[in-house]
Amino acid sequence: MNFASPSNATMLRRYLQFLDDAGQLVRITKPVATRHELAAVSWKLKGTPVIFENVVGHSLPVVSNLCSDRAMLARMLGLSLDEFVEYFLRAIESPVASEIVSESSLYEVVIENDIHLTQVLPITLDYDRQGAPGINSGVMVARDAQNGLLNTSFHVLEVISQDEFSVHVVSQHFARIYAHYQRQGRPLPVALALGVDPLTWMTCTLAISHPPSELDVAGAIRKHAIQLVQCKTNDLAVLADAEIVLEGEILPTRREAIGPEPRPRGVYGPPTTGPVFKVKCIAHRKDALFHHLANSSADHLNLSAISKEVTLFPYLRERYPSVTRLSCVGNTCVVAIKRDGATRIRPMLEDILRYRTIDRGSFNKFAVVVDEDVDVYDRRDVEQALYTRAISEAVVILKGIRANQGEPSATDGMVEKIGIDATIPIGRENQFQRPYIPGSKDLDLASYLPGNMVCRLAY
Repeated sequence: MNFASPSNATMLRRYLQFLDDAGQLVRITKPVATRHELAAVSWKLKGTPVIFENVVGHSLPVVSNLCSDRAMLARMLGLSLDEFVEYFLRAIESPVASEIVSESSLYEVVIENDIHLTQVLPITLDYDRQGAPGINSGVMVARDAQNGLLNTSFHVLEVISQDEFSVHVVSQHFARIYAHYQRQGRPLPVALALGVDPLTWMTCTLAISHPPSELDVAGAIRKHAIQLVQCKTNDLAVLADAEIVLEGEILPTRREAIGPEPRPRGVYGPPTTGPVFKVKCIAHRKDALFHHLANSSADHLNLSAISKEVTLFPYLRERYPSVTRLSCVGNTCVVAIKRDGATRIRPMLEDILRYRTIDRGSFNKFAVVVDEDVDVYDRRDVEQALYTRAISEAVVILKGIRANQGEPSATDGMVEKIGIDATIPIGRENQFQRPYIPGSKDLDLASYLPGNMVCRLAY
């Protein structure tokens, strides 16, 4: 996709057209309910992007499964999978400053009085134990009082009244911004953008130090400045390209129950409490699209994985130059190395398991190191390396490591972590040669396929 080319369509709509042209977009015209049914259909599609055009009780269509396929996202940028993380890292080093615009179709419809969240928006109730409908797909915008930069983050929101959410704060960076206002007894002005294109959306969830702002990194990803428009009810600016925005404030003292919510590890986290987001304004395009994201879905896991990889990869590469690729899905990290790094695998595994981000703490419970011939993005390939190359002496177990919140296997807040060396033993390379079809690596699969199959199979 050419992100810099002129277009009246939002980037989200251009992405959907990109999917449609590739035969990758499913349209559901049958009426679906927001309570369980929409999420169930989305889950059954196993990550295939979908538009629900007839949501019971609502005029706004719902889109889902937008980020579940990393190959599709790479293809948008004209990249291979191996180039994807490097592209994000280059963008962090060369941000493009955002720009303010005076107008946006985002404010074609503005609701400031008598707000009813679930009447205006098709907010879904996804899982069996969730107590109320919620939103997981929003980009929360707040201003960092320490440096004046706009911070973007990703949280779990649960409806608690007609105009309020309880917020499970995921980002520690956002938590520090909020704590500053709490100490002063002031509400924190925020804006929640919904319906943001996948690449910008993912960039806005990165755990990076400021500066740069995540929005400026998103500009580098998209190769042109992110446009922001002034909010109606506070001094923030929000993504002008979004479909919907909720403006309001996070109250300084009040906390309400939230959860239990599914976590990326695929189990429920414990019920907790969170601050309250009081919505003062809902604005949206006349024909707005609502973005649905189910926690612990393929979308959620892919979003989380890319954010982790972008922070962990440069950390490892600085310490271990033999590292060439990595994949972080759920709580498992797989790292590929050159053969010259085979003597430093044990300390590498320990570093991976102990690694903590500035924003989300320690996230790797399992770590696997493989040779370069293994595709770290293909779990079948990784499993093949595990059962042919790993030996008991190559297992690292770390005990007494502080667990993340909601870790079900923790005892007294502590957990064990496991690392496995699944590389070929030094000196035995000839015994582990894998079958290879000559010409397969450089074959242009697209030249053999009809257009609607290229995106699905090309990577």
